[in-house]
Amino acid sequence: MGWKKLVIFSFFAIVGCNALFKNYYRTKDRGIRPKRPKFELAKKNYSLTKNDIIDTSAVYIYQKEVVYGNGEKEIEEYFYRFFSNGKCIRGFPSDFKRNKLILSDFNNLNRGGSFIGYYQIKDSNNLVTETFSVGVGENGKYIKDYGVLKGDTIFLFNAPFTKEKINKGNVEIYIRKKVEGLTGTPDW
Repeated sequence: MGWKKLVIFSFFAIVGCNALFKNYYRTKDRGIRPKRPKFELAKKNYSLTKNDIIDTSAVYIYQKEVVYGNGEKEIEEYFYRFFSNGKCIRGFPSDFKRNKLILSDFNNLNRGGSFIGYYQIKDSNNLVTETFSVGVGENGKYIKDYGVLKGDTIFLFNAPFTKEKINKGNVEIYIRKKVEGLTGTPDW
């Protein structure tokens, strides 16, 4: 076998194996779904109670300031949307040319740029979320975040609850925003 054939064979073998071992697939709208879901929070059925303070008729938005190497600043928006059956979706604008969220970002639950998941509320104001996401060149992974609910705000940490004081350096702050026209039912 000539070296050119060997290189071509090796290339297709590597690419084929990578596709074969992916633990996720894409929806027609480029959303990401695990092939065999293994959400820990899905093992126990969860439904909101009347005492839970998550608002399922709103979205929770986090604004992050990004500073580029040339000193230019920009505000990017991210969101969480919660459903009464214990499911949630986390995401960012579906069009990379804009930083602001619009209604279709919240309603198209199968699009790229959104990550499906589950949540639970413990002790009336402690929130745990688990979402499935895929980084560039990676297999999918399950990410747990931990939060504290205070009024219309979620203070979200990427580590389990501690007695550490909340400050902008160790937390993402999601603020509730009422949105007219929310639609969509989770299908995961």
